[in-house]
Amino acid sequence: MKIRLNLNKKVITIFFLLSIFWMNPGMVVNAADRINIQDVTVENLDFPRTGVSTLVEDYAVVKYGNQVLVKGTDYTIDRDGTTIGDPKEISVGTLTIKGKGNYTGTLEKEYRLIPNSKYTLKISQTKMEMSLTGGTRKLSIYTTPSVYMDVIKMGQHRYWTSSNSNVVTVDENGVLTPVGLGTSTITAHYNGQDVTCQVAILQYIRGDVNQDGDVNIKDAMEIMYIVTGRKTLTDEISIIGDLNNDNSINIKDTMEIMYIVTGRK
Repeated sequence: MKIRLNLNKKVITIFFLLSIFWMNPGMVVNAADRINIQDVTVENLDFPRTGVSTLVEDYAVVKYGNQVLVKGTDYTIDRDGTTIGDPKEISVGTLTIKGKGNYTGTLEKEYRLIPNSKYTLKISQTKMEMSLTGGTRKLSIYTTPSVYMDVIKMGQHRYWTSSNSNVVTVDENGVLTPVGLGTSTITAHYNGQDVTCQVAILQYIRGDVNQDGDVNIKDAMEIMYIVTGRKTLTDEISIIGDLNNDNSINIKDTMEIMYIVTGRK
């Protein structure tokens, strides 16, 4: 009798557990099926500070694929941090994300809280000419006052776009690659601010005598080599290098290049 009673208890317990699983199968998770929190992505780690009550853990968005995880159910999140630079509104630190429920493991992510109104975003060049065959060029962004420069360099939520990718493309680091002749607007976005550079892709650039995609002191040296007979003048260089439009390549053209290099033209 006692054995039969124990058996009945086991049967009842099994049926009870099966009924729970049947009603809500998500409540029972196989340990092998749990997802490592290292496989999630964390967004919104750079944003403007709106006041002393701003908490980065409330703004952070944790995703697994396209699914947004629920804080407290799928993970817990803790923060430690400090301030850098002056003023003290810039905060940096680390978020520690620990998996719960269907998620396991621990993930650490750095964050930045930046006062958007305290600085102005700038771009290294607002206009640029590139040769179609002259290779890549790089744009960069910076801030005024410069105290925010390190924050920009560390920023994760900056991105670049080209208005015409058939003319020039731009990668996440601001590197430009010419694709075809024409013009395009390159936009750098960071922390709610945009800055732009107008880029023209040409068959050649006036003054770019060595055709490396830029007008610099090397081009002045190329002209000197031609003037002194150490290099041969070609029809193409006679057009590219005649910066003063006197229909010849001479020492005056090197001066024109130096004016460009020093920003006087």
